[in-house]
Amino acid sequence: MGIGELTSYVVEDFEGGSWKSEDGNGTTVNSVTFRWTASAAGKNKITYTASDGGISNVTMTTTVPS
Repeated sequence: MGIGELTSYVVEDFEGGSWKSEDGNGTTVNSVTFRWTASAAGKNKITYTASDGGISNVTMTTTVPS
């Protein structure tokens, strides 16, 4: 993905899960939806912790547009 691109993440879970982005950016829309905009080149891990303690994550790699 390129710098400035907005991505959304949605999981299936009951209310009460939480989101975290390693770079500290992003907006929790509700407990199952998170929006993140790439602000710099590099890798960033986005983690979702379900209400039952299960964890899912994705690592996004951002590049400078060329």
